[in-house]
Amino acid sequence: MEKRRYLRFLTQGKAFAVVRPRAGERDEIRVGRIKNISANGLALEYPSDADFGREPSYVDVFIPPNRFHLSKVRCKVVYDIRIRGAYVNSVFISSYVTKQCGLQFEGLPEDKVRQLHFFLRC
Repeated sequence: MEKRRYLRFLTQGKAFAVVRPRAGERDEIRVGRIKNISANGLALEYPSDADFGREPSYVDVFIPPNRFHLSKVRCKVVYDIRIRGAYVNSVFISSYVTKQCGLQFEGLPEDKVRQLHFFLRC
């Protein structure tokens, strides 16, 4: 039985996210492809050599080129798992390893809620 409160939308590999550390931290940014997104969070696939940890961060959501950009959304990592096998240029490669993390949005101000709802409608 599905326990999620919010409907998730698949992005078909056309939406991306940049996860940034908290202000003052010097960690590198992480970039990945959004697998699905809802009003409450998103699932992000990224290269397996990166690691997000569990500390709150900020995420930017975007669709290139210049079609949509939602910046500096506070979030926390809910899960971070390894995934074996991936499609690369429409070919499944079983030895390819990536990771997937779930990010939960936190304290979205009203203007960012409106932007996110616009993104989900489109």
